[in-house]
Amino acid sequence: MQTKTGLTIGVLVLGAIAPAQAQTQAAGGVMAPFVGVGLTFGGENLATAQYTNGTSQSITTGGLLDLRFGLEYRLIGQPWAIQGVVAYHVDTVNATNGDLRFERVPVELIAMYDLGSQWRVGLGMRKATGAKVTASGDAAGAGFGSSTTFDSNLGFLAVAEYKVTPQVGLQLRYVNESYKVKFPTTQPTVDGSHAGIFGVFYFK
Repeated sequence: MQTKTGLTIGVLVLGAIAPAQAQTQAAGGVMAPFVGVGLTFGGENLATAQYTNGTSQSITTGGLLDLRFGLEYRLIGQPWAIQGVVAYHVDTVNATNGDLRFERVPVELIAMYDLGSQWRVGLGMRKATGAKVTASGDAAGAGFGSSTTFDSNLGFLAVAEYKVTPQVGLQLRYVNESYKVKFPTTQPTVDGSHAGIFGVFYFK
């Protein structure tokens, strides 16, 4: 339910941007969608799965797979662009006797600035909605039970992008954010800050 709520919020945010396209094009702007995928690393360990062979694997507040869709509004003849993004960000551990998963639906607003024909940088804000840990099987004993929901703070991000082609970009990103268990509220805040590398395709 939390993830569905986050997706709904993200769709509404992007939907609010899209109707402005007719007005902003008249002022010299162009709207275009894009998709991206990335791997992220960092944050704190949330839970650890122990395997029968003696090894272990953890899910973290900063990992691991990020799938995203966005809209970019670019001012014609100007170095500025604004991006609205909805993503699905997940870290998971799978085993035959149980699974662990930390998932969230981040919504981002980013201002991008061209440094030349191929490089650009950006700063933005991010809110990770629908954050929760789910566990099944033996993994439910890893510390969070079968399901635990989190609140996130308003995070901030920085991005550097290199345009391989006009439609394909490679990004390095850093996000500063944190999470706190909703109930009980006495639980300490955990750091979700992370870095990542992304590939982005712009539909132009």
